[in-house]
Amino acid sequence: FSKKCHTPMQFNMFPSKQQHDLQTSYRTNPFTSQSSRRSSQYFSQRSSTKKQPTRIKNYEDIHRCIQQRQWESIRAYLRTGTGKDGIKQNAHDSILLIACQYGAPFDIVLDLVDLKPELLHVKDSETQQTFLHTICDNPSLKYNAQIIARVVIQYPEAVTCVDSKGMTPLHYVCKAPCKSSKIVSIIDSLCIIDPAALVVENEDGETPLEVFVMSQRSRTGKEEKNQRRAMSILHNETAKYMVRIRDVKASAEIAIRG
Repeated sequence: FSKKCHTPMQFNMFPSKQQHDLQTSYRTNPFTSQSSRRSSQYFSQRSSTKKQPTRIKNYEDIHRCIQQRQWESIRAYLRTGTGKDGIKQNAHDSILLIACQYGAPFDIVLDLVDLKPELLHVKDSETQQTFLHTICDNPSLKYNAQIIARVVIQYPEAVTCVDSKGMTPLHYVCKAPCKSSKIVSIIDSLCIIDPAALVVENEDGETPLEVFVMSQRSRTGKEEKNQRRAMSILHNETAKYMVRIRDVKASAEIAIRG
């Protein structure tokens, strides 16, 4: 409290006539009475209550709610028969891409995929990025490895899809700062789902491992530990995949000769 709050006048046990009149006026004034104050508190509470979900009527409303991150409105819409039918009947919709771009909660992403798995195949017309590119190119990487794997398992080809720059989703994860174990888990998950992504080269001729080496800068011991773990996964999984490819080629040559 400031010194002004502790002046003797405010702690005077015997208020002056002017102070007494002022206090009496405050109690009897209809604008400052107890009932009025209660009413004011009521309207204040009403104004601070959570807004009701926006009613969605068409796809323009859906896109606007996504852009405004009105996730409760989207959830409410997807629970209705109209919402479910609307998603299923839209054959060329980029709603999943847009939802991922604006960081939609995982339950909404999963609902969209469950309603229409074909949305996983949609690419951005300019960048040629899939939903997985969009997720992995997000610096915050809001979704963890389990979430990504749960969706990608329905469309594993997304792991090796390249965008207009020749980048796979794994390239983008390797480009992001490896500051947490979550990034390490995502790299590991993508390598397991389709290790072929490890040998894909972008337009600069770089594999995900090479992108990782050039992108990482450790500032703390924890970051260095995570980067070492990720490096080990990328190196070991690349080596195992190359051995597998070599064995397949050798078997094919033997079959041809035989």
